[in-house]
Amino acid sequence: MNLAPAMQRFTDPSDPPGWATIQNPIASLEVSDSTGSHTVDIANDLMEFKFIPKTPDSSSASDTTWKIVRRTEVRH
Repeated sequence: MNLAPAMQRFTDPSDPPGWATIQNPIASLEVSDSTGSHTVDIANDLMEFKFIPKTPDSSSASDTTWKIVRRTEVRH
């Protein structure tokens, strides 16, 4: 998986306070197993990831880590 070079985080007014949303964070995705590999056609998908903050988190340099709480995928 390669992440998009410039992701934009935004707040969806219908989400609970503190949530963050990122659309289309994945630039390319390839799934491999013992029988071969398959490249996912990301260009035809709309993906949306919703995160909640975990604060404080002593394992993070910024004192915050983010947990994915919802993933939505729509194929065009």
